Amino acid sequence: MKVVDEDEGYAIPPMHDGNSMQLTGPMSLRQLANSLMQYTGKPVLDGTNLEGYFLIDLTFAPDSLDGSIEGVIPPLLPKALEKQLGLKLVAAKEAVRILVVDHADAVPVEN
Repeated sequence: MKVVDEDEGYAIPPMHDGNSMQLTGPMSLRQLANSLMQYTGKPVLDGTNLEGYFLIDLTFAPDSLDGSIEGVIPPLLPKALEKQLGLKLVAAKEAVRILVVDHADAVPVEN
């Protein structure tokens, strides 16, 4: 991963192309972790303590890969992170803040 300035380009929304998903562009590792949550189905926390923005270029096969699609299949997310970015997903139990809304009124009321 190459260190870049925050204003050096912009992160491209995740792209799906047949057998692969691609995340590219400058982003912080916290932003990368937030992006990865949609693919892991679990919270992903940045435990690197690295600050700043990095040029990310990550290509991986989604878990929901359609086996009928032919062509080159990239590695699954954990292997792709390790090979392409030198990062590792580690399962751990951490306290995570969660907001639970147990009731909402259709019409707001005055406090």
